[in-house]
Amino acid sequence: MKNSHKLFLKLSVLVMAIGSMGNAASQYFTGTINTIYAQDSQFGANTTTVYLNGVTATTTTCAFDEGFVSFRIKDDENGKKEISAILTAYSMGKTVQVYVDDAYKTANGRCYMMFVKLF
Repeated sequence: MKNSHKLFLKLSVLVMAIGSMGNAASQYFTGTINTIYAQDSQFGANTTTVYLNGVTATTTTCAFDEGFVSFRIKDDENGKKEISAILTAYSMGKTVQVYVDDAYKTANGRCYMMFVKLF
């Protein structure tokens, strides 16, 4: 393959990747914790979902549950840190800020929490 064809192929892949990123939206949400919902894999996904007070609208495509934007915490090492921070904030009544990117969500539209910050 000629160098010009290789360059064209690489640029085409880059343009497609950048184009698909344009459809994703990211957003910071701030509030106090309303509900923490932990679910065993026996009932679907082995996951934890968090709902914040004061977060009822979004510029992302994250799913709504019962009038709240739902934030999923991944079942991995980073997720364990996020759960720890969420439980600490909940027990102390602290305000939190979460960050989501709707490019990272479950099949049913719930956005994964990318990070959480306590105030």
